[in-house]
Amino acid sequence: MATIVLVHGLWSDGSSWARVITELHAMGHTPVAAQLDLETFDGDVAAVRRTLATVAGPVLLAGWSYAGAVNGEAAREHPEVKGLAYVAAFAPAEGESVSGLSRRHPGSLIPAHVVVAGDYTYMGRDHFAQVLAADAPADAVVVAAATQRMVRIGLDRVKVGPPAWLDLPSHYLVTTADQAVPPQLQREMAARMGAVVTELDSSHTPLLSHPREVAQFLDRACTAAGLTVPVEDSGQWAAEMTAGLERFVAAQEDTYDDVKAELGAGHKRSHWMWFVFPQVSGLGSSKMATIHAITSLEEAKAYLAHPVLGLRLRECSQLLLDGSTDRAGEILGRVDAMKLRSSMTLFSHAAPSEDIFQHVLDRFYEGFKDPATEKILQVLRSQP
Repeated sequence: MATIVLVHGLWSDGSSWARVITELHAMGHTPVAAQLDLETFDGDVAAVRRTLATVAGPVLLAGWSYAGAVNGEAAREHPEVKGLAYVAAFAPAEGESVSGLSRRHPGSLIPAHVVVAGDYTYMGRDHFAQVLAADAPADAVVVAAATQRMVRIGLDRVKVGPPAWLDLPSHYLVTTADQAVPPQLQREMAARMGAVVTELDSSHTPLLSHPREVAQFLDRACTAAGLTVPVEDSGQWAAEMTAGLERFVAAQEDTYDDVKAELGAGHKRSHWMWFVFPQVSGLGSSKMATIHAITSLEEAKAYLAHPVLGLRLRECSQLLLDGSTDRAGEILGRVDAMKLRSSMTLFSHAAPSEDIFQHVLDRFYEGFKDPATEKILQVLRSQP
């Protein structure tokens, strides 16, 4: 299963994730909670990177509240972080700060109940539940209020650099009963990130009030990032997926030598596009398109793992890259060039750690993925 690094927010520590950690362990994941200093923003970024250095990748990096901003910096150019998850979290863009974002919409109760103590702040204990965790169990709120970490003033005013969500797949859990970070702000941040959004009727601290739902949200994010197999019996899943892929093996049996010859010569002459460079289901309505459509991101991953099909797809992609032209239409024709872009978009998502599919997109499409495929994949990822 997956390694998930969990990062807490202000006025808290790593134990705020305790109930979620229990749920994730039961699912078979390996959760690890980072401990922030809450003294300086750069110090918190360093703390997350130190934690990342202690775990085996690949990793889903998850942040609650303020930690979203920290993770956006900590994950930048980190090779083992394959996806980001935001739980009611701030996601500043370059040049923005947490405090700046928090002023965009009214409704937060934090300004009315935060207490200043010298150079630090804490959340008024009598109002901790009202502001942060109105729907959490009373015993959990008592402990959270009593053990909260004090926060140095100015920590949330630091303006960030280019965030990692520009380059990594992201998931966002919007808490619709939030009295600390207005849901409208959460939705706006998630939308500009292009995140897959889940909404939950929760206060700002679903880690305490809805730990199972948070764990399920993180599990789905792991699956979408290619870090897990989304069924209980992975062996059965692999067997079923392999059996379903035999339709591609059968279709290629008498044509694959011709496929290689045509690609090597730089000119496609026969009809094999659908079953050599498969696309996601929903892009075509013909019989051939329907039979040879990839029905899910999981099936695309199984295709790449197939001992025959995966090798052939990579081989054909390399043959395209070995050619002399940068115009896919010259090799495949205009319509099939569109199909190639769709196929490469699908498999670049299925195997984000492999460069070859993105190299094809870079070579023939200036790096741009197919928008229609992207839209279908986003819908698939949002489904339970």
